[in-house]
Amino acid sequence: MAPSLQGRLGYFFKEVEPLYRDEKPISFDPVQMSFLQTLVRQDVLQANLTIAREDFFKGIVYLDYFTEVVAGRSTLLADVGVIVEELEKMHEYLDVNLKLLVRYSGLFIIKDLKGERFFRASSRKQMARRHERADRVVSWPKGNPGAGLDLFNLALGRMTREMICRDEVAAALGSFQGSGDLRAGVLADSILGVLPDDEVSPAAIEALAAGDLAAANLELLSALVTSCEDWSLRKYVDRIKSRLDS
Repeated sequence: MAPSLQGRLGYFFKEVEPLYRDEKPISFDPVQMSFLQTLVRQDVLQANLTIAREDFFKGIVYLDYFTEVVAGRSTLLADVGVIVEELEKMHEYLDVNLKLLVRYSGLFIIKDLKGERFFRASSRKQMARRHERADRVVSWPKGNPGAGLDLFNLALGRMTREMICRDEVAAALGSFQGSGDLRAGVLADSILGVLPDDEVSPAAIEALAAGDLAAANLELLSALVTSCEDWSLRKYVDRIKSRLDS
């Protein structure tokens, strides 16, 4: 039987050095805090963005990878901060959720990253370099990396595994090597959770089947841009607000 993804994730958290060790003045439990210290840069956390509770951890990893690797700039964080403020004015329980984050990142590519020009060969190479610079790879053992893990790292593995909803992404992460691939997997899973299946190109699914998350994400981001060309943030927010008001 192949080692479980949960066990591999747990081993990764056991072995990888955290990005920082100081704890944030927000009430996270030790597992959640270790997750953030390992996968999310401090400046992203310090943006203090309000994300819907059920989407917070997946959403903050999505934002971290998108700003560091995909966009290569943190401008999106300020944009999301403005959206958070506007939503709070409209309704106290109206929060930014993962779908809004993903859709808005598609709009961000269109308006801030020059749309289809973002997918030119030169941009792809720059994104690949940013991924490589941000990646932190651990030394993997032979056999089952999850064997003998303590409860804390098993809990980290379980927490992260539960964020991956699509079987295609879980399979692609089955042999992930470091933080770059893991965060790229969160990006892929998040986009697949938003786009209708008929808007996802076969090339993206084929790339995931081959374990090529970089190629899959380029296909998924391209599909997201196309899908967002006629997507309205205002209409989406109004629909959510109407449900809260009813």
